[in-house]
Parts: sequence; C-alpha cells; structure tokens
Amino acid sequence: MRGLWIAPIAGICVTFSAEAFAQAEPPPRADDRGTITFVWENDSFADSDQNYTNGVRLAWLSGTSEPEGLSRWIARNLLGADDEAVIRRGIAMGHSLFTPNDTTTSAPLPDQHPYAAWLYGEYTALVEQGGEVDQVSVQLGIVGPSAGGEWVQNAAS
Repeated sequence: MRGLWIAPIAGICVTFSAEAFAQAEPPPRADDRGTITFVWENDSFADSDQNYTNGVRLAWLSGTSEPEGLSRWIARNLLGADDEAVIRRGIAMGHSLFTPNDTTTSAPLPDQHPYAAWLYGEYTALVEQGGEVDQVSVQLGIVGPSAGGEWVQNAAS
C-alpha cells in the first residue's frame, strides 16, 4: 500500500518544492490532558465472531508532559528516547470473551477456541521521535472462572 502513495506525494513535492522545503515542521502541540479511549467489540456487529464473542477496553494515554520514574526509565533504556522525544505512558483495563462455534459439547474441539475469558490490566510506555512511534506494553491478568466470562455471557443473554 505504501508504494501506491509514493507517486502522488512525489508529484506534489516536486510541484511545490520551494514552498515545502522552505517551511520548518511545526513543533508538536502540547497535550497536558492525555486521551481516554473506550473500545467495545461484539460478534453481533458482524454476524460472525470466529470464536471471539465480546471485548471491552478502557484506556488512558498521558499527554506530553515529562514523565518520571518507570515510564522515563523504559523510554530511555528500552526504547532509546533522546532529549527531543515525546514520552507518553498509559494504563488500561479490559475483558475479552471467547466462545466455540459448537456450544452444545463440552469436549475440546479442534480448530475452535474453548470457552474462555481474559480479564487484564495493561501498562504502556510510548516514545514519539524522528517520525516514528515505539511502544512497550505489558498485560497482566487472569483466565478461567475468576475472569468472569460465564457471568458476563449469562447476564447478557
């Protein structure tokens, strides 16, 4: 897909080359508040779930203020952030449900995901520099009855 966009962009750059290269790239906008996202995925939206029934995720990604502690250490030591990099950190929590196509049997079915749930928390460190974004995310959670899949599945029916 990238190759398809090179020709039109190159044509625009050649046509406006004096203007395009004379202006410096504006500095990134300050964002002290950050971003909150909510994602809801459900098989009812597409009439087919391929064994993935439902998922919800609530996340927060920090603004561009200078991070401290673990986020700064990960950004500098694992992601190679320099002094000009924008470093963000994030947290999330989510819940995913999986259901086999054949719900009438309790035997393991080849090529089908068993009944399962994944309840998790997530930590993210993100670095924006040099036109690229690098990210490290760690999820910790539980599966099995403690993840609440059966309760959610039955309550939604």
